[in-house]
Amino acid sequence: MEVKNLNQNRSGIDRRQQNTSTTIERRCSIDRRESSSLWQDAQNKNDLALSIVPLSRRFLTINNSIKDHDYIKAAGRASLLGLNLKADLTSFKEAAKQLISLDFKKNWAQNPFLFTANTSLENIEWLVKCDKTLFDFKSVKSVLKNVGMKDFNYTEKGIKITGSKLSKIMGKTFLRIPVLSLLILIILELPSIIKAKNPKEQLCKSLLSVTAGLSMSALAGAAGSLFWGAAGSLIGFGLGSYYADKLIKSLFLPKQSING
Repeated sequence: MEVKNLNQNRSGIDRRQQNTSTTIERRCSIDRRESSSLWQDAQNKNDLALSIVPLSRRFLTINNSIKDHDYIKAAGRASLLGLNLKADLTSFKEAAKQLISLDFKKNWAQNPFLFTANTSLENIEWLVKCDKTLFDFKSVKSVLKNVGMKDFNYTEKGIKITGSKLSKIMGKTFLRIPVLSLLILIILELPSIIKAKNPKEQLCKSLLSVTAGLSMSALAGAAGSLFWGAAGSLIGFGLGSYYADKLIKSLFLPKQSING
């Protein structure tokens, strides 16, 4: 009888120890998830702030490529950083002047964003002739006419579109997407597609990453420039780029289980 009671006491102690151990493990798991969530929130805010500055935004894309072990893409992105250094610094200076003076002028005109502009490539004639934006395509102009574009004129400040506000925003957006940039960014995705375990999924991810990144940053930048000039363009471009990246990650990153 005493042996039986002793065994029962021991089993009760063992169960309490197991329950305590399980409780501690659960608390540790919750703490890890909360710490990870806080760190991720801080990292997201940091990335959001850095995305507004052109140079830091390009460094972020290079760093992300290195984290994903896409070294060819990282090298390509680094080359683009060096190539666009002059243009990025110019746009940053213009935006900084407006922010300091608080003189935000609406800009309904739009200079085409060309891949070779303000780079060492602008002296290569054949490349400059190939350097077009999506706005230059007849099919795109047909789309703009269907949403209210009446006409467009070349002015000192750039191409000015007359018509509905939607056609103006869309027109400025298409003027901000160089065809050469689109092609080069797609080419930089090829190594990721080739080495992927699931090439079809990676193809969808790469195409969406390039198209969403360019279109969302161009659209947000165009909308920003309409109301706040160069500063609005810079901030809008950064916000569009940041949220495009968030969109891609939400669609393709595996979801963590509730139990951690």
